[in-house]
Amino acid sequence: EAARLAVAGDILLKGLKGRIKINGKYRLFDGEKLNLILRLARELDIDGAVGRDWPQKKVFSPSEEPDALLEVLPLVLAPTRWKAGKKDFGFICLTNSEGAYSLNCSRGFHNALNESLSSLESLIDELGDNAGTEDRAIVNQTFRRLSGYLNF
Repeated sequence: EAARLAVAGDILLKGLKGRIKINGKYRLFDGEKLNLILRLARELDIDGAVGRDWPQKKVFSPSEEPDALLEVLPLVLAPTRWKAGKKDFGFICLTNSEGAYSLNCSRGFHNALNESLSSLESLIDELGDNAGTEDRAIVNQTFRRLSGYLNF
């Protein structure tokens, strides 16, 4: 019965688009498929999006400061304000440019997800055997968490 209802729900939601309004004025998932929004809304910390503090414009070097980079990985894909003064929100993504990692905000969930997964793959390769067991576990845990969103 539950499987039949889930399939029926997917059929009813197919093609519908939506958005989440935060505090009645900010937009998240603007124009995304409603089915995706409903599935992800439970997974992401939307309530903390307005006041979320994260290191914008900071560049991390895994060889020089691996702990600082590992410390910010839980923020990846967290909703946050896209740009100051704008009503659009987006998702924190991990980016990599020739071994220099940073956190940026992407308005599109899939763009943030794909960019972050690609950067995590590079980070895993870059850390290699030099990283301790705990450090590799943090990166792998983040990769698994993000990979789980590929099924959404």
